[in-house]
Amino acid sequence: EAIFGDRKQPYLTGVVCAWERDLSIVGNGSNGDWVGSSAFSAAIAREFLGLGAEASPGDVLGAVMGKSGVTAHLLAPSDVDSYSYAVLAAAGVDPPAGVAPNTGGLDRLLFLTDLFKVPLDPPLSGLVGDWPAAAALSVLELRGDVVRDSGEAIPRPGGVGIFPRRAMHGEDLLTPAPLWERWGGSYRRLASTRVLPGTALERLRAGDRLLALVVRSSGGGGEADRRSAWREWVREHSWSELERMLGVPGLERLRVTKRSPSGRVVGLAAIDRSGAVTEWTGFDVRRALGLPETLFAMHLRTLSDGERAVHFLGRGWGHGVGLCQNGAYGLARAGRRFEEILGHYYSGIQVVRWREGGNGLQSTQP
Repeated sequence: EAIFGDRKQPYLTGVVCAWERDLSIVGNGSNGDWVGSSAFSAAIAREFLGLGAEASPGDVLGAVMGKSGVTAHLLAPSDVDSYSYAVLAAAGVDPPAGVAPNTGGLDRLLFLTDLFKVPLDPPLSGLVGDWPAAAALSVLELRGDVVRDSGEAIPRPGGVGIFPRRAMHGEDLLTPAPLWERWGGSYRRLASTRVLPGTALERLRAGDRLLALVVRSSGGGGEADRRSAWREWVREHSWSELERMLGVPGLERLRVTKRSPSGRVVGLAAIDRSGAVTEWTGFDVRRALGLPETLFAMHLRTLSDGERAVHFLGRGWGHGVGLCQNGAYGLARAGRRFEEILGHYYSGIQVVRWREGGNGLQSTQP
């Protein structure tokens, strides 16, 4: 009734668009400190190659050659460029002429990792530290020895699973796993963690061997729509645009007068220089401002030409009443059946089966 004043229904009450059950993932190690992405990649490469943290660039090259089966006499690398050339040769990654630059080992390596979207940080410390092993992981991914994929955490009969991107069904996750957490560009080892369905996961695998299971930290708790491209939006209108849109010449102030229990703006007032007030309520707020939703915050700022503008940060894409399509999709990906999803969004309903009879449609128990 806050959005559409004359459309109140007993089953249309506000609910949290979320999946309440969390999932437990057990790691096979202990908690570690935060490290950069090069240190993470180097740790995965050393694990795959059977090397220790003290391995030299020459040790890394030898281990890569052993995995790839390449037999070649490689000169000891003296700098990043020669090492880049050597690690590509050790892996047998030799693109034909015209595909990658012909000169410069680092240029070839960066070209290929960029072309095939394999992550690799710049060599900030040269051949000292983690970069040589991190570069080795990149060429092993280019070879296909190490495969990286991503997906979402989902409930499974055995506990927790992953729904890989572009897959048709979910898979079980075997635990304990080499468990990591990612926050931005930093990583740390985890002994265990609890996640909600929809949490982003990434795997690095060598055949059937799981080298790393990465949980991506993100806000939003259990919100079922948080992976949707329609979840959030940003709009900005200059003051003169707002005057035209609202039909209020000489607009002096714009303020929210009422929000619904879900936080949606259901009361808006525009005050002109004379003090006259124009108001909008319910769904008319969205129409007046030309926004995708009424769940927003607005901030006044000054543009480069000195004109004022209102910056809108919004959530959702509709009216906020009934079933959330994005949330329903997220709940379905998380394993909930259609009866559960309908019962979640429409409070107090009973799902029944309908049949067509002599007197029209009649309900029967499911």
